[in-house]
Amino acid sequence: MKWIGFDSPYCHQILLEFFIKDDTLFLLVVIYEMKMTGKIEVNNGLRVKVDLDFCRYYMWLATKYHYNTQKYQLPMHGAHISIYLPHIHGKIDLTPYKKLHGSLVDFDYDLNNIVITKKNVWIPVKSSAAYEIKKSMGITDKNFLGFHLTVCNTKFDN
Repeated sequence: MKWIGFDSPYCHQILLEFFIKDDTLFLLVVIYEMKMTGKIEVNNGLRVKVDLDFCRYYMWLATKYHYNTQKYQLPMHGAHISIYLPHIHGKIDLTPYKKLHGSLVDFDYDLNNIVITKKNVWIPVKSSAAYEIKKSMGITDKNFLGFHLTVCNTKFDN
């Protein structure tokens, strides 16, 4: 049995266990601390942009989950976590927040809570920095269920 540990762009720690039994190689993957980092984008709203490969990978998994019978597309605005959207939260002056553009934001996610609906596949995320930014903007959503990252959807233009 051999353990190998390394850092991944999608999690902070991955451990792989390799072992051979009856001339068959087995691989066990153990993932800890599902954390990622994104960059703040201030452009017609305020969001945390994430590497699109994250969505590509989980879109591929969602397709396999449906036995290749469901077609998905990547989100129209790329991989992101929305903090402020003018059409939802109303007009807010973003001038004081433009200094945050390009800043790194860490967030946690848990694949045990992935949500697959008829139209979307999304992952709930937690980010204390995103909550603080939203709070500093004076945004209070009565029905806010938390931040999320949409992985893919079925909202094709026909």
